[in-house]
Formats: sequence, C-alpha cells, structure tokens
Amino acid sequence: MFAFLPVLLWALFPLTFGGDYSKLDNVVYLTAENFTELTDGGRWLVVFYFHSCGGCTQYQPFFSNFSIYLKDWNPLLKVGAVDCELKVNGGICSSFTVVGVPDLRYLPEKRSVNDTGIVIDSEKESFIGLRNKLLDFLKHEISLDGSSAQSKKLLTILSNIDQPVPLDREHGETTTTLKLEVSNPMDQRPTVRIPVYSDDIFLSLTILFFNDISLIGVIHRDELAGLREFLFVLSKLLPASEDYRAKLSELYQWVNSIYDHPKSAKQLTGGLWLDKLGEIQFPEFRGEFVACKGSKPGYRGYPCGLWILFHVLTVEHYNIGDKHPELAGDAVAHAMNRFIPRFFSCTICAFHFAANSANIVRSGEPRFPEHRLKPSEFSWNETILSQLPAAPTTAFEEVLWLNAVHNRVNKRLSGDITEDPMAKKIQYPPRDLCPACWSHDPENDEKYVLGKTKETKAVLFDFLVNHYKPTSWVTAALPLSFLKLKGLVEWEDSTSRDLTTVVVISVVITIIAVVAILLLSRFIWRCRTRKGGVSGYSHPGSTGLLSARP
Repeated sequence: MFAFLPVLLWALFPLTFGGDYSKLDNVVYLTAENFTELTDGGRWLVVFYFHSCGGCTQYQPFFSNFSIYLKDWNPLLKVGAVDCELKVNGGICSSFTVVGVPDLRYLPEKRSVNDTGIVIDSEKESFIGLRNKLLDFLKHEISLDGSSAQSKKLLTILSNIDQPVPLDREHGETTTTLKLEVSNPMDQRPTVRIPVYSDDIFLSLTILFFNDISLIGVIHRDELAGLREFLFVLSKLLPASEDYRAKLSELYQWVNSIYDHPKSAKQLTGGLWLDKLGEIQFPEFRGEFVACKGSKPGYRGYPCGLWILFHVLTVEHYNIGDKHPELAGDAVAHAMNRFIPRFFSCTICAFHFAANSANIVRSGEPRFPEHRLKPSEFSWNETILSQLPAAPTTAFEEVLWLNAVHNRVNKRLSGDITEDPMAKKIQYPPRDLCPACWSHDPENDEKYVLGKTKETKAVLFDFLVNHYKPTSWVTAALPLSFLKLKGLVEWEDSTSRDLTTVVVISVVITIIAVVAILLLSRFIWRCRTRKGGVSGYSHPGSTGLLSARP
C-alpha cells in the first residue's frame, strides 16, 4: 500500500510539465551527435516526439512513469528520447520513417544498418500491455537457461512481474489527463488582447515545411493531393513577400507536375521534398515564438502558430478572394481538411482535426488519412457530424467556421494536461474582449452565447477580420525579407494601401506647412526691419518669427 503512495502523488502532482522529454529520469536524451554511438549494440525503447506536440505532452507523464519503472531492467534495456522538432535531429527521424508523434519503437540488440526497429502502437498507453510486450521481445532475444548474466537478469525481472504497478491508462480516468475544475478563470481577470505576430506564423511554416512534411517516407497520391491543394492556397493567400510567394508557387508547380504524371518513375518522398527546399533555397525562420510562446517548454508554440496561420488565410480569402475566382468558397477549409490530417506530426491531433472537419469532405474523398496508423485512443462516431459547425460555402462563412472549430477544440482541451496554465483554453473572443460578440442564451438567460444572432455574428466577423488582417500584425525579430519587397510592404489589402496613401499625403502637407511658415516668418521680419520695428520688440540680427506686443 505504502509502495503505491508515490505513484498516487505522481499522478496528482506530476514533476515535469509540457512535452519536454529531455530531463526525464532514466531517459537518455538522444541527438544526431550521440544516437548511433549510444544505441548501436544495445536494446532500446525510444520515443520520437515533438516538444510542442499536444499528443506528446499528454503521453509524457505516462512515459516518464514507465521509464522509472524500467530502471531495474538496466542494462538489458535502456530508454531514450529524440526530439524530432529540432532541425538537427531531422535526419534521424526521417531515417526511422517517423510519420507521426509520439512514435514508440523497440530497437533490438542485433539489428541491421537500415533496421528502423519495431513500432509499438496498441500497447504504448497500457502499462501492463507495454511491459508484457517488452518482456516478449527480451525473451525472444535472451536464452532463459540461466547460464549468462543477461539470462539471470531477465529471470529476476520475470520473477518480480506480479508486484504492484503504477496507475494504468487503460482503467478509468487516465493519469495524463488530470483536470482541475475551475469556475471560469477568464471571469476572474480581464483578457489582454495580444496582436498577431508575424514571427509566429513564419516560424510555424518553417517547422511545417522542414520537419513535418520531410518526415513522411513515401507521399502517396491522396497525401500528394492534399499537399498540392495546401500549397496552391498558400501561394494565393499568404501575406508574404514576392520572393516568399514565388518560392511557394515553385513548390506548387513541382508537386503538381508529380501529381499530374502518376505513372512516372519519380515518386515524392520526404527526403526529396527536403532536397527541393534546399535546391530553391526556401526561406527559413528559426527565431522564437512571441505571442505563441508558452509559459514552459511544450506549451503552445508550433500548434498555436498554425492556428493563427489558418485564421489569417480565411481572412485573406475574404479580403482578396475576388482576385482569385479559382478559389472555392471553402478553399481554405477544404485545404486544411486534406492537409492537416495527413501531414501534421501530432498523430492524435491530426485525427481529431479530421473528425472536427469531417463535414468538409467531398464525395469520393477519404474521411481519415489512409497511410497513418489510427491512434488507439482515438474513436469516431457518425453522430459527431450533427454536432459540427456548418460547413462553409463562402469566404465570409469560412472565417466564422474556423473560429467555431477552434473554439470547439478549446472546449475539449480545457483543463487538459496540454493546457498552458498561463494561457487558458477559452471561447474566443471572450466577453470582456468583445462584449457585443455575445448575447443571452435564449434557453438560459443566465448564460451567454457567442455569435448566435445576426447582430452578434456581424460584430464577431468584424472582430476576427480586424484581428487577423496583415495590417494588424506586429513583427519582433522576423527578417523584413519575409514581408517586404523593395522597401515597401506588399500586402494585397486595400486598407493597407489606403493607410499608406494617407501617411504619404500627411507627410507632404506637413512639409508644405513648415516651408510656408518659414517663408512667412522671413517676410514679416524683412517688413519690420525696413520700417524700423513698428510694433513690439525686435532683437538686432534675429531671424525668427517675432511675437508682437498687443
């Protein structure tokens, strides 16, 4: 009973928060520099993860607890972790064909150079299931005759398997989804309106292009279609410099040519994609998150930046969509539905988004990705379709649709272990930020609902457009080359152009006024000098505008 107490304390007060696996007890932090040296010739349980991945954050407490349990298995089995979000580790993760994270692998002692280990999926969240799976691997590799040190160690482990084990995720409420019931934290303190930072958008795009897409082994036709559609929408709507958008168009043309010739010998892989990025020198931004920066590593970051990117695309679709009649009314929504479930590195997040946008799927299209393993914790029910925000048919509806989907996700994750305690998952915008966006619930006068009436919907729409439009952005450390061309901001936004015109006219008028005042001053001084100073006092040699005595 007392031996079980530390486990209960761990479940209630986990020591490590966020998706950082680098400092876990009994876990070796593996990188490109030490991976081969440390793992060659040994048995390893390795988790591949992204430090900003919500699914990885959810899995971390379980993995931390399990790795501590495996201490007694050393040296038969060692535990390691690889952060695939770091560019330096991209080669390792790609060589192990890590498509989604968290990805748990068993690496046997005797393996070939190209051996990527054994993927552990269905048992990875069950303490007993994972333990038994690993024991099966060890018994297969080690003789139980007791003649060697390894054999004796394994026999000792087997003799202790009936001892109490930590809390198991397969029974009731999981240890990794501890929820705290709070009345409404946003009612307790005012919300500060934080602007959109361009740094967050382009840093997330860098991670998406150089990490997520490059992790895919073979990009099959369905995935290729999603990638092609996403690149097309980006090249048309992303508020970026001419050079950046030209590179996007070049990528689109390249992917499109592969898609149009499916029988050609050329098959797109994550490796070829990465090579193409290098070939065309696609711009990278490796700075830091600003508005999306979490209070601790593992919170917010990359997923936050992606949400902002797609909100921006819906607003730009509304603002400049008339210039692109080739884009359907749901162009951004459909591109998200085709792309995110197939390429977003967080596997459980990818499947959840597929579910939340299931009513966007067109006839003949698969609802879920066909070349990704469905997470064991994910479930789907057809009744969910009736609960989803209505599928958009116009750019106006698309702006509101994405905000509704985002709020739906926030509601599900509120109180989850992935939630940043300093940035609560709320219904956005909250009442104190946009009071006119809310109205009384007709079924319960004590509650408020967001954008449910014609009036509040119009206010909400204007709020979102003003918040995400490029002229409202702020830049911290992003190089201007991502946003500017020949020294001028390149937004295809009429409001921005009007603002620039007003500024230029104001400057010109100011200059003319200053010159006029100087000329008038000189004229008055000359007149007074000739008349010997008719009114007031004039200091000899003064050239300024003199004040006359009344």
